[in-house]
Amino acid sequence: FIIPKLNKQYGVFRKILMRIAESGYSGDIIAQMEEQLRVCQSEPQKYTPYINQYAMFLAEAYLSLQEYNKAEEKLKIADMDFMEQQANNPNSLPAQHNIVMLCVLWVQFYSAIGEKSKVEDQLRFSEKYFSKYRGMNEITDYFIDTAYFESLMIHGQYDNAIKLLDKYASDEQLIFGVCLDKARCLMKMDRKDEAEALFDKAHDLATNDWRRKTV
Repeated sequence: FIIPKLNKQYGVFRKILMRIAESGYSGDIIAQMEEQLRVCQSEPQKYTPYINQYAMFLAEAYLSLQEYNKAEEKLKIADMDFMEQQANNPNSLPAQHNIVMLCVLWVQFYSAIGEKSKVEDQLRFSEKYFSKYRGMNEITDYFIDTAYFESLMIHGQYDNAIKLLDKYASDEQLIFGVCLDKARCLMKMDRKDEAEALFDKAHDLATNDWRRKTV
C-alpha cells in the first residue's frame, strides 16, 4: 500500500492491517475501520491514501456480509483519480494493485445485486486497467479474473466460469477463494453434492473465523 509512514495514522493503520491478516473482518475491526475512516475524512487532503484503503476494506467486508447499501457507500468514497496519480510511478505496484481491486469490487457489487448491464459497463471501464496490469503477479491476475468470473456467472456461462477458476486451483494462496467461487458456480448448475463438498473444503481451509463465516 502507498501509505505515508511519517504520519500519526500510519501506526493505527498498520495495527488494523495486522489484525485483518490474523482475524479477517470481525465486527470489532469493521467498527474500528469505520471510526478511522471518519477521522481521516476530517482531513482529506492529508489522509487520502488511508481513506481509500479503509473504504475498499470496508466495501469488501460489507460485500461479504451482503450489506450492499453499505458496500456501495464505501466504494463511492474511494478516489480512483488519486490512485491513478500514485500509479504513474512505475515502481508503485501497491497503487496499481489498488486500482485493480477497486475495479473488481465494483464488478462484484453489481453482480451481487443482479445488475447485468452495470457488470458489463464496469468491465468495459476496467479493461484498460486490467490489460495494463495483468501479468504483474499471479495474485493480481487472479483478482482480475474474478471480475470476468462474475460476468460469466451472471450470464449463466458456468462451464467457462469454472474453467477460468481452474487456472488457479494449484495455488495454495488462492485455493480458499477458488473453492468458494467454484462451489457457488456448481450450486447454480444444480450440482449440489459437488458444491457442498467444495464448501466444506473451503471451510476447512479457512484461516480465521471471518472466512469460516463467509462460507
